[in-house]
Amino acid sequence: YEVKVPRGMPFRWAVTGTDLQPEIQTASGTVIYAFRAHDIPGIPEDEPGMPAISALSPALIVSTIESWDEVAEALAREFDRSARPDQVIIRKEKELTVDCTSRRMKIDRIYKFVANQISSSSDFHLHPFPADATFFVDRGDCKDQAALLIALLKAAGIDAYPVVLNANVGTDVDFHLPPAFALFNHAIVAVPVDG
Repeated sequence: YEVKVPRGMPFRWAVTGTDLQPEIQTASGTVIYAFRAHDIPGIPEDEPGMPAISALSPALIVSTIESWDEVAEALAREFDRSARPDQVIIRKEKELTVDCTSRRMKIDRIYKFVANQISSSSDFHLHPFPADATFFVDRGDCKDQAALLIALLKAAGIDAYPVVLNANVGTDVDFHLPPAFALFNHAIVAVPVDG
């Protein structure tokens, strides 16, 4: 595996599950990191309750992102753009919560709408679609559904925030590794309990 990076660009890497160091070369304004592995032991046969293969496999994580704060800020910007309640979303929120008498009832009603009426999609895309687009097509991946849920909750005056995580069994995000979006594979929504 080779990574070519413009000289001066921040580049971080880490290897898990095996001992591997890159060969580093420089050429005409570029730094080339060559990662080569040989004779890596196989993974045991699949067993019930076994962690995900990704948790047992050697991995190379590369990133040009400088900090985890940069990841958080970029994700916040993406969801701020996608989770804006427009007139369509505001009308739907009013329709859903017209007879709700408490904050908790509104949260439950809005959540059940998204969970039950918006089909899950496994179509991969890096950025969440705008909430109104997900609403119109009645489908979206976890990021799209999270953006729609946040937009509807915002329209109801309820604070809500995106949470990204790695949902693979036995695989936690290691914040000692270089920051990378690829470490996350699922999005959910957090709603503060008292506000």
